[in-house]
Amino acid sequence: MLSLKPLHLRLMGRGAVLRAAIGECARLDADAWERPFVTRILLRMRAELRRMTGDDAFSKEIEMSVDKTLDDLMAESEARGEARGEARGESRGEARGVVLGEQHALFTLLAARRLSVDESTTARIVACNDSDELRRWIARAATADSIDAVFG
Repeated sequence: MLSLKPLHLRLMGRGAVLRAAIGECARLDADAWERPFVTRILLRMRAELRRMTGDDAFSKEIEMSVDKTLDDLMAESEARGEARGEARGESRGEARGVVLGEQHALFTLLAARRLSVDESTTARIVACNDSDELRRWIARAATADSIDAVFG
């Protein structure tokens, strides 16, 4: 049966209530709103348990449960963070690859059209990270009679 008392309050309980609350912490969804709060409580609890000298079996059991739960919570959070970082990196890499491809296409088209590209125009193309702008330049370059018609 699920208790109606909030999890963070049950973590201040004793005996079976505390044992059940720690178990519930371990089963929290990764995006549960309680997760940051109970993680802080468990960190504090672990520090206090290590400071105490309780040799009874229950104290040892609770300390081990808190340690395992914290390790699991931290490992899951770390894995989620890595996955988000990888996804962002892949997305940025893909976007950068698209921009580089469009820059290359523009240079190729300008050369094929025999439109002279000076240093400042080269720098402008290389500095552009806006895919929409690069596509506009490519479209203009397809029919332009001069470099000014492409970038003007």
